[in-house]
Parts: sequence; C-alpha cells; structure tokens
Amino acid sequence: MSNNGTWRPRRFLHLSPLAGRGEARSSTSVCILAVLLAVLAQVVVPCLAEDATPPALLQAAGAWRIEPPPEKDTTPDKLAAVTSALDNKDATLALWCKPDVPVYYFILHDPRLARLALGDDVAVGVQQPGEAQVRFAVSSPGDASVIVQERVHQVAFALLLGALNREGATQVELALDQDQWVFSLDGFRTLLPSLTERCGAAPNPWRGIGQKPTNDRRDQLDRLLPHPRRK
Repeated sequence: MSNNGTWRPRRFLHLSPLAGRGEARSSTSVCILAVLLAVLAQVVVPCLAEDATPPALLQAAGAWRIEPPPEKDTTPDKLAAVTSALDNKDATLALWCKPDVPVYYFILHDPRLARLALGDDVAVGVQQPGEAQVRFAVSSPGDASVIVQERVHQVAFALLLGALNREGATQVELALDQDQWVFSLDGFRTLLPSLTERCGAAPNPWRGIGQKPTNDRRDQLDRLLPHPRRK
C-alpha cells in the first residue's frame, strides 16, 4: 500500500529454472565449434601441406639414369641423363648440364676414342634405324670422348637432341669412323623433364652466342627441341 492509501501489487523477481539456458546453449555451441576447428586443423592442414609438396623428381627411367645421385642439401655443379650402349656397356651417351650457367652438352664416351687428341675435330653420324644418316662436326676434349655443346655446335646439338627426343623412336645409332654404337631411347623422354627441372632451364642452342641458322632452318630445328626458348 502506498502512502496515499492506494494498494498496488508488489513486483517480485522470479528465478525460473530455465533462466540462463540461452547463454548455456551459446557456450555449448562455441565449445563444439572449437573442437571441430581443432580436429580440422589436425586432419585437413597436414593433408593440404602434403598436397603442396612437389612430387619427387625421377632418378631413373627405362635405360636412362640421372648422375650423380642426389645428395641432401647439395646441388652438384653438373649433372646428366646417362645411358650405356646396347652393344658396348663401356660406351655411354650422356646429356650433361651445368645449372649455374646454364648450358647443356652431349658427351659420347668410349675407351676406343682414346686415340683422339684434345681439340680434334671429327664427324659423327646419327640416324634412326632404317633412315638416312646425318653427319655433323664435333670436337674431342681428349679424354676418350667427343662433345656436342649447345652453344658451340648449335645445329649438331639440335639434331642430336631431336633424334633422342623424337616421339615413337626406340633407338638411336651413332657412328664415328669405323666405330658404331646403338643406344636405347627407352626412358629418355620420361627422364628429360626431371633433368631440366634440376638444371633450372631447358636445352636451347639459341640461348648462347654464335652464328644462328636462317629463320627457316632455325624454325625447322626448333621443332626438334623439347621446349625451345628463343632470345
């Protein structure tokens, strides 16, 4: 009752057992969400990290292999895709590269070539089975081998690389004077991307200095290369 004698109902604070249930539900939802996020972080994030990891580079394919073998945290000053002759295991054909230059070069090695002196110019023939032979001039470094360097022997390098990288080809035949070799091409096209990835650049005889062939001849030779890059 008020001071003026009028009766008014009193106001009471009712504490219902349902009071605070909305806040409890919110808190529970937050906890469940936090648990789900923690689970996703443990499961999804590692999977994404695995997907982001580049696939391991091939070390060998068919008759070809990468040399030298890779070493952890070590970058070799040169590396190559190498194979042995089918008819002479002491003879090898290798496509070498020096990543820091970059430069590519073929080396045909055979103990029988020890007769060649440093700087000797010789003619090497290359052909696919059943096709006409193409001959080109190369030089010898004097260690029972001949070298075909992309910056020095541009046309010869393009022809030889084209013969090895030819789609559907299974063998390549090389000849120097009376010496002949047959090399399997099984695996070369598969392993070449691994070599170029390690070297940081693809073979390109037009990258270096020296006289370039005419435009028509250059376009013809460019089609033999795996990934020609002109300058």
